[in-house]
Amino acid sequence: MNLSINRRRFLAGSAALGATLHSGIALAAPGKLLLSDPLPTEVPKGTKLRIADQNQTNVTLLRLSGGLAELEKDVEIEWQNFNGNNFVLESLRVGAADVGWGTDIATAFGRAQGAEIYNIGYARNTRDYYGFYSAPGSDITSATQLKGKKIAYPKGTQMSAYILRVLDKAGLKPTEVQLINVTIPDVPDVLRAGEVDAAVITAPLRSRFETDFKGQIHLLPEGINQGTGLSPIYAVRSALDDPGKAAAIAKFTRLWTIAQLYKDDHLDEYADAVYVKLRNYNPADAKKLAQLEGKTDIPPFTPELAAELQKTVNFMASVGELPQGLTIADYFDNRFDAINQAAKKEYAGL
Repeated sequence: MNLSINRRRFLAGSAALGATLHSGIALAAPGKLLLSDPLPTEVPKGTKLRIADQNQTNVTLLRLSGGLAELEKDVEIEWQNFNGNNFVLESLRVGAADVGWGTDIATAFGRAQGAEIYNIGYARNTRDYYGFYSAPGSDITSATQLKGKKIAYPKGTQMSAYILRVLDKAGLKPTEVQLINVTIPDVPDVLRAGEVDAAVITAPLRSRFETDFKGQIHLLPEGINQGTGLSPIYAVRSALDDPGKAAAIAKFTRLWTIAQLYKDDHLDEYADAVYVKLRNYNPADAKKLAQLEGKTDIPPFTPELAAELQKTVNFMASVGELPQGLTIADYFDNRFDAINQAAKKEYAGL
């Protein structure tokens, strides 16, 4: 792809949003913006947007793609950096952030915690980010053998949702195993020590783990490709109610979508910026890890997407981690879907 041409396309693309968005804030109803109102496009001078990121992932992608400079022309950005969905959700819940980034059903967890948030975009990468492993020296080779066994279980996280999906595929109920609450940073250590019989290891650690315990561990086949690969961005209702912030969020979602797609075409640049400079991997490992993320898609807000997410919500409700009756389709702000899909076409030059 010709970078200069591509950047000209998307830096000029805000004009194309007129077909999707309201023509300007001046025509919006005074006071609060309704969720049924068209999104305004005019960002008032001095508008501030507080974005809760994780591990500087999105700010880095936006900087690489040129989107950050474009966003900062009209919006004052306050970036918050966290390590984990729960911290992001808490920032939105207490009113410290307007927009957040997480994984899979983060919006449902936020709702359960009292944060009135809405999905405004989704990206999907590899479904094979996680590996489900038996402990070193164990003779467990299948998740079907985990009945009565101890599984490291980081409660209330995407990893715990993944474990429930694997158990379901293996024909096991959560009550038929021992789910041991372990924080994500401690998972590799408890598995190494044999304190649990099985655990989930993330992509950045899988290669190292397999090398350290070659011939001693087993990758459980039921866990392969059981992740959704979905990562949402979401916004708090108070920000969506504000016409100026809503216009800023609309601009952000367009540039965020383009940044996600930009990564695939500039993998070496991404690997260096994220895995080498931010996470201290050597260049060879950094490139492998970037490749493991797989190709990026921006799925539309369809009934099929909602049903896929709802299945995970139902899994989490079945073990008491979410209240019964949450319907994730209720937490989509569909106004942003048109923006994201238009940005996807824009990036492709369509």
